[in-house]
Amino acid sequence: MLRVAGLYLELLVTPVRFCPFYDWFIIGYETGVSAPVVKGALVLALAVGAALVFRRRSPLVTLAVAWLLLGLLPVSQIVPIIVVAAERFLYLPMLGFALLVGLLLARALAWGQERGWPRLAALAVAVLLLAYTARTATRVPDWRSDETLNLATARAFPETPTPYLNLATYYERFQNDPAKAMAALAKALERAPGWQPALARAAHLQPAVAPPPPAP
Repeated sequence: MLRVAGLYLELLVTPVRFCPFYDWFIIGYETGVSAPVVKGALVLALAVGAALVFRRRSPLVTLAVAWLLLGLLPVSQIVPIIVVAAERFLYLPMLGFALLVGLLLARALAWGQERGWPRLAALAVAVLLLAYTARTATRVPDWRSDETLNLATARAFPETPTPYLNLATYYERFQNDPAKAMAALAKALERAPGWQPALARAAHLQPAVAPPPPAP
């Protein structure tokens, strides 16, 4: 789960790829020390270190970092839960991150004014906010339906077959199209050959897509 610390930092700072669920295909199941594990451990160590260093100099920084870490604590798999990681787990901790970003932006504006560059500092802040706004706007269409969301997830995360399993459920239950569902399952099995959830769903759907027996 140390890898997840790096993932959450990526989502907060550079939210380029979005996913409504993060399974073990995306996260990667680690049993030893690897680069992503070390990265996650460093993220946590730096966060704790910042909270301790700034506790007297800037208590708001400590509050922001502590809020972020404590908000993620219930979903850190100390007590195992089914979902590995999720963007929705950041909703409450993001308040701490927003406070931290606000403090940094205020400092950046003050730094620009001190050096006679108030417009340049304000422009940099505006560009940053516009970049986040643009990413939000481009993400909204993905949530139009279950189909668009899972297709977008499949494009962004080619390492996981789960979006196609979700699409198979959607095509079967809401479009009543077993053939389309089987095609989605075929794509899931291309990504993860022998994956049992996809094989089980395909076995369930097979009678619905099998051709009728020839007339006697």
